[in-house]
Amino acid sequence: MGRKSVLEVCKVCGGQAKKINYVSRAKGKTYRYYKFIHQNGVTHYFRIDDSLILQSGYIIKPKASFLGILEDILDKNVHGEGLTFSEIKSSLDKSYGRLVSTATVYRNINKMLKLDLIIKHEEGNKVFYSKNTQTKSAEGSIIASMSIGFDFTERTVFVTQFIHIKNLGLQLINNFPVSLPVGVIDSPDQISLIAFDGIRKIPLKKECITYSYADQTGILIGLNKALRKSEAETIFLYYSLTLDEKPINIFMPSDFKSIKVNCELEKGKDILIKKKLADGLKEIEPVLARRTGTDLEHAIVEAEFENTFRGDTLVISLGKSMQ
Repeated sequence: MGRKSVLEVCKVCGGQAKKINYVSRAKGKTYRYYKFIHQNGVTHYFRIDDSLILQSGYIIKPKASFLGILEDILDKNVHGEGLTFSEIKSSLDKSYGRLVSTATVYRNINKMLKLDLIIKHEEGNKVFYSKNTQTKSAEGSIIASMSIGFDFTERTVFVTQFIHIKNLGLQLINNFPVSLPVGVIDSPDQISLIAFDGIRKIPLKKECITYSYADQTGILIGLNKALRKSEAETIFLYYSLTLDEKPINIFMPSDFKSIKVNCELEKGKDILIKKKLADGLKEIEPVLARRTGTDLEHAIVEAEFENTFRGDTLVISLGKSMQ
């Protein structure tokens, strides 16, 4: 974290706050922010680009996150077949200059597996982990934005998603990955998932599931017509979730230019909408958040996020503070 701080206007909420230059690293990328600390303890993060950093006249020294260090370790694997869990833990111990708990290493490896950043394979009685170097058809060649609506009833949440994608590359786009806050499932039929593009309904089979864990399932949505350069398409998804006390977490398998969230719930109930960054350490407040009433019994809460990146997590918590 940078040590240079002044009292300025917060770029997120407009209030007076102490500004700190903040840098973290995840997935091999460097993330730079202004961190605004308010007198009431509220902290806001505002992402900045390299041009703004240079204009301000100072250079911030990057500080690697746990995931970033883990990726560097796998990058430097000289054998090629991957590293075992014990080899990864030993390398992390050396990087931090202290013993890292086994649970912490396991949790971060599991997260990287879920995000498809690394792959796992077995040779004999040994398990190896290595970086996923396979290039997906959609990766690095699209721009995407999303509008997602949650209709909260007494026991069920009905989810509606509109995902807008545009091909910026030269290759054809045949599919697009999405992540749903459900798991474990064997087939999209278990959550009554339906999908459409601008042509017709998209067939979804169990082969479309790329991963399914305790609270997250990845689905590869195949387009009915491949997108050429500069062509755009909108994907529509609809499914339902069983409502419980746990927050709804949606991992981002791709970069999104903007995400709009709309929640309809009973009046008098509280809801918090935030974004957790890929390093798992910081939470981002929405750039826009407002609450309106539709009638005497219901309210709508809206939130909007800009520049959400692969590995970030959208978190919706109903009726309690986020942990």
